[in-house]
Amino acid sequence: MSLCFKPVHLLRLLLPCCVGAALAGQALSPSEGLQLLNRVTQATRQQSFVGVYVYQRDTLVETSRITHQFADGNSYEKLEALDGPAQELIRANNMLSCYVPANRSDKVDYQSYSRFFPDVLPNDNRALLENYHVIRQDMERVADHDCQMVLLAPKDGLRNPFRFCYEPTRAVLLKAQVYNDRQELLEQMSFTQVNIGGVIDRNAFKPRLPNKVGAWQRSDGPVKADDLIINDKQLPAGFKLVRGSKRQLPGKPAPVSHYLFSDGLASMSVFLEFTGKDARPAEGASRQNDTNILVETDEGAVMMLLGEVPKGALQQLGNSLRIKPKR
Repeated sequence: MSLCFKPVHLLRLLLPCCVGAALAGQALSPSEGLQLLNRVTQATRQQSFVGVYVYQRDTLVETSRITHQFADGNSYEKLEALDGPAQELIRANNMLSCYVPANRSDKVDYQSYSRFFPDVLPNDNRALLENYHVIRQDMERVADHDCQMVLLAPKDGLRNPFRFCYEPTRAVLLKAQVYNDRQELLEQMSFTQVNIGGVIDRNAFKPRLPNKVGAWQRSDGPVKADDLIINDKQLPAGFKLVRGSKRQLPGKPAPVSHYLFSDGLASMSVFLEFTGKDARPAEGASRQNDTNILVETDEGAVMMLLGEVPKGALQQLGNSLRIKPKR
């Protein structure tokens, strides 16, 4: 299965950087932190800009061009891959469309999409502040712009640090960094060039590639879990169900349920497969690179939880879930 780009909350780059050495800065009060986060969120969504940014994780480096405009209450965006397979993603408000060359007919998993860099902060920053401290750090230089660095430091052991910087005059976010539970930098997205402001010709949002492989209407409404019982009071603080779908995975005879839980920055996935009462896969906790994994079985089903979060968050999520019996 080919994806038109990657969802923004899946940022990863392993670099020899420790966030413990980057904790210095000015801790903001809750009201100051909320004002800062709301300013950056609003500006990033409502300013017009055209830029090129680089996504990095391990040895993976990908370059994309983004064109963004907010006009008359409407939001338009075009994301183009500048290396690797040619593809374009075009968004008009909540409608997403993916285009590829004429000789391709990629299958696209639209359920993977959330928001795209630089729109990385959640809608509800007030809820975010219940679980993160906001720390203003030093100024940096990004894409020939001054850039104010901000650290979101977890208040507990259920999530990892997150850093971003924004252009101080117009408040558009220019760089984002995600860390793992060992306080190593996992992933980074950063503009290499960007022009902020001005009027963008609407023709800039038309596709160059001829083959439209589908469209998807993004919804921010409530999500239901058809085959899970969720104890909301036992969920890790700040996490809630934000997405649910049926996915056909390679090697699986039937679709698998996929649920995504998020606190607005960190996320955990739950995959649920009904295999019959005779299935006895290996249960328990494990780890692959930076991903913690927890496997449980019940009611003839296998439930796999995984996420680049501390193990305690995954265990607490597992304790809050029960599989509905298959009728």
